[in-house]
Amino acid sequence: MIAEKQSASNCIFILFKIICIVVIGFVLLTGTMFFLLGLGMFIDGFRDFTKDNYVPTDTAKQVLKLQLYDQKTEKTIYGILYDDGEISYTEDPFEITVKVRYDEYSSNSADNRIISCVYQEIGHHWLLGDIHQFNINDRIYVFFQLNVNWWTPSDLYVYDEEKDGIEKLYEWDGILITGASPPDVTEIEIMHHSPMFLSELTDVQQ
Repeated sequence: MIAEKQSASNCIFILFKIICIVVIGFVLLTGTMFFLLGLGMFIDGFRDFTKDNYVPTDTAKQVLKLQLYDQKTEKTIYGILYDDGEISYTEDPFEITVKVRYDEYSSNSADNRIISCVYQEIGHHWLLGDIHQFNINDRIYVFFQLNVNWWTPSDLYVYDEEKDGIEKLYEWDGILITGASPPDVTEIEIMHHSPMFLSELTDVQQ
């Protein structure tokens, strides 16, 4: 009888130890994850795209001039996208002919074919905000963000009319396109699906 009680006590003690180890492990793992997340956000607050900047080759051709808003540092930066898929950044502003519009009832929303292409491209991912579409030199460009844990994919695509699909040009983390121009600065106008990020970008433009 005594042996049975001791055996039961040992089982309870072992079970208690296992529960304690699991709880402590969970607390340590959760704490580590939040620490790393906080550390990453702290480091991102000091990120500088202009450091170790891309130097275009002699054969690289400009595709777009972009005005960008960094959501992590809350700074406006400028970049030139080249046909080799690289971007050269600067903090010095250059002429931007695209003005961001946030008109919920605008007739210049992303059309259905573009929206369909975007949803085919992103698969099971969720959009964060809206689809932004603008035309430059007879080419349709599409920008949107995805709702993903730990980072914010911010993707720029171009529409391929022959393939009836979109091709990714560049991907950032936590970046908004707030303006754009073609290399030859032809007058254009940006188009939006609806008024997302209105208050945030109004502050930027001021």
